[in-house]
Amino acid sequence: VSGASARSTAITTQAVTLHATANCFVEIGDSTVIANGLTSHYIPELQTYDIGTGIAFGAADTRHVAVIRDTADGVLYISERN
Repeated sequence: VSGASARSTAITTQAVTLHATANCFVEIGDSTVIANGLTSHYIPELQTYDIGTGIAFGAADTRHVAVIRDTADGVLYISERN
């Protein structure tokens, strides 16, 4: 998590667990998704969230998670869930 939007590798599951070590903003979307500090979803530091990716059950699709920091760098842990 830094001052520029960063994108994950492809995710193929219906849900992900996100855990951030710093306040940040996230977006889930296609391979061009970009996180924005004004309009993306806010994740407070040291909180864990389960978030749906929008992939339908049984569909062969992919999503990506984009992240950008609020005020300090950190790490966003992403765990794929089924």
